[in-house]
Order: sequence, then structure tokens, then C-alpha cells
Amino acid sequence: MLATGAGLAWLNDLYLRVTGGRTVISRNTEIRRRGPLEPLLIATLVLALCAFTVWFFAFAENPAVFA
Repeated sequence: MLATGAGLAWLNDLYLRVTGGRTVISRNTEIRRRGPLEPLLIATLVLALCAFTVWFFAFAENPAVFA
């Protein structure tokens, strides 16, 4: 997971370097532009939490019944 995370961070940084979207100075304020990685990770987190909630309440079985 660490290698994949490092690879994704490198790919996101490469995307920002190629598109020229690292930082923009507007009205004497530095604005950091985000690449596609950050919104993608947030969307994936929300999707995973929704899937876990559905599984937990709809499909999970009570292990105490089998004890």
C-alpha cells in the first residue's frame, strides 16, 4: 500500500508539472491547485463507507448465533 500510495503521489505530481497547475499567485495569495488524485481519493472513501454500511446492515450475520 505504501508503494502504491507513493506511486499515485508521484503520478499526481507529474500531472501537475505537465499541466502547469502547481501553484498560482492571485491577489498576492498563493493558491495550490489540486490534481485529479485528491478528489478521486475522497470519492473512493465515500463509496467505500457507503458499501461498508450497506454490507453491515443488510448482509452481515451475527457471529454469536453460531457460537
